[in-house]
Amino acid sequence: MQAEQIFQQISSSSEETYVSSKEIQAATISQKESIGTVVKNIEQIVVVSEETAAGTQQVASSSQQMSDGMIEIAKAGENLAAVAAELQAGVQQFKVEN
Repeated sequence: MQAEQIFQQISSSSEETYVSSKEIQAATISQKESIGTVVKNIEQIVVVSEETAAGTQQVASSSQQMSDGMIEIAKAGENLAAVAAELQAGVQQFKVEN
């Protein structure tokens, strides 16, 4: 009789261990899936970050080009003002006094 009780306890303990193992297995599978999702999200964040960095570089380059263009326009304006001053001085020589 005592042997039967011992085998029933062993059987019961084995069943509990089996159920616990299945629960651990299910939890492990769930964690693996969650980790996969996190990895995919991080990969997407990296892609967006790289695209943002590239866009920022393009904006910076465009801004520099615009700045360079504005400097050229300012220089051209200064040159035109100098030419206009010279022309005005030249016209003053030809003015007829009454």
